[in-house]
Amino acid sequence: MVVGIVSNLNRRVKRIDVFLKAAAYVAERRSGFRFVIIGDGEFKDELIAISKTLGIQEVVDFAGRIVNVKEYLKCVDIGVLSSDSEGFSNAILEYMASGVPVVATAVGGNKEAIVNGVSGFLVPPGDYRAMGERIIQLADERETYLEMQRQGLACVLDKFSLEKALEAYQKFYGRVMARRMGEL
Repeated sequence: MVVGIVSNLNRRVKRIDVFLKAAAYVAERRSGFRFVIIGDGEFKDELIAISKTLGIQEVVDFAGRIVNVKEYLKCVDIGVLSSDSEGFSNAILEYMASGVPVVATAVGGNKEAIVNGVSGFLVPPGDYRAMGERIIQLADERETYLEMQRQGLACVLDKFSLEKALEAYQKFYGRVMARRMGEL
């Protein structure tokens, strides 16, 4: 099973260290997992050192910057987002649109994109144990995994597709214009 994270390695708030601790937690309890970090940045060497300290360097791959993330996600079974703070994460939508169930921290827009236990799992920020447990749960419970695949894709299509975004913008600007016309 491949667990991946798409992230900027230039920002500590992304908490890739928490992802690595969750990877160590999972690796202590289950075999057959690989963990991949998609992204690059100034903290890469530090994160490689953390993976060595945790003793998981053999099961962690640092893929670097990937131009075609959508294609790469075909090799990922579970997507993770470990940030302490987040606006609205494109990575979550990319995971869901690719049929990759998500385990993410319950911060910012993550709570808007994920219905906990339905279209993904939300865990407290910094809680690598909870993150690890949810990763294990997705690996162990095939029906939960498949249902989250379905629900995640349905969520993206229903709420975040291009058509839905255009519809929302049209409504917004329609209201703005109606107010302006009423002021004249």
